[in-house]
Amino acid sequence: LSGVGAATASAILVTSWPEDVAMMADEALEADPSLGKRQYSLSHLHRFLESMKKKAKELGGAWTPAAVSRALWTASQLDDVQQTRDDNTVLSQKKRGKTATIDQKTMPPAKHKKASSSENSQPPVRTRRSKRLKTAYK
Repeated sequence: LSGVGAATASAILVTSWPEDVAMMADEALEADPSLGKRQYSLSHLHRFLESMKKKAKELGGAWTPAAVSRALWTASQLDDVQQTRDDNTVLSQKKRGKTATIDQKTMPPAKHKKASSSENSQPPVRTRRSKRLKTAYK
């Protein structure tokens, strides 16, 4: 089909063949460091599917490649929720006048001080989630 890439194809195929196909979610791609930089090519999809099949076999039981991919996506979402709660707790403590340390790398971009014109105003990268998922994947 025209306009259907590897990720979309995997989302369509997983509905019929969850034991052989996994949805090519960004969170699942990032969890396996052996896959390298995120790509949306057919060759990368094949490497991704082999990785999900290997992990499902390693976990045993009722695990399928689709279940592994879905679990990695879910873990990522839960981590984002926890990170938001942590950020809100720190901000709440600061508003109440309590001493709190704010980790600038994990704060939402809107909460950062404005960069001076000489600084590059790139938003911070949330590295904590990626590290946790890669650790969980091992």
